[in-house]
Amino acid sequence: MTYFSRANFIRKHARALFPLILAAGLCACAPSPNGTARLDLASQPQIFSNENGYYAGITVMVHPNANLTHKPAALFVPLGLTQDLRSADAVSEGVSRLVWQSLLNEETFSTLELADMAPPYRADMALPLARGMGAELLIGGYITYYFDGGTTGDSRISLQLEVYDVKTGMMLWSMAHAGMMPYQSPRDFIVLEVRQRMPADPMGTLITSVAGDMARLLHMWTAPEECPPASPRQSSGDDSAFGRF
Repeated sequence: MTYFSRANFIRKHARALFPLILAAGLCACAPSPNGTARLDLASQPQIFSNENGYYAGITVMVHPNANLTHKPAALFVPLGLTQDLRSADAVSEGVSRLVWQSLLNEETFSTLELADMAPPYRADMALPLARGMGAELLIGGYITYYFDGGTTGDSRISLQLEVYDVKTGMMLWSMAHAGMMPYQSPRDFIVLEVRQRMPADPMGTLITSVAGDMARLLHMWTAPEECPPASPRQSSGDDSAFGRF
């Protein structure tokens, strides 16, 4: 076989040979310390990859024209749920606490109290409550889409947050964000198997990430000098969260 015929043969069969070469290399190595591979000569090798989810870009409908000169005190009321779910109260409470915790972790406001005994968000009802508690801002909003597939199905979340000036009753912010975590069945390549690892709480991971993105955007308004550049998220084109709903 000449040099050129050997080169053509390799190019033609490289794709088919790659799994065999990879499996041989894996079997010759020690087990991965971070758990990305499971190697056992008596069974099929497995490769694991962690699912991080897909996130849409934040859609801003209303925003102020200037940054604040200080971090205000704010009141956060439970989010309303626009879907007709049997467990609506439990969903609203659970999601609201995660969103509130994300805002606290970001240190977006000087103080942020949770009105956990208040009914789900309605601006006309929540504004008098915020005035009575001495808050400068009211934070509320809606869970516009919720589907919890656990570790064996797709999980999807879509949130809308609103921020009001308590003194004037004027809306300052209205923004929407969404994320999804798709479940993928194991992909069997005969000589090895690729598995996508879901986190222990896929929905909690999604909510924390989506709320954290919005908290950072608000932080750039309350204290822009404190905000580091945002880390890139996995989101593009047809794979974005909004595009796949």
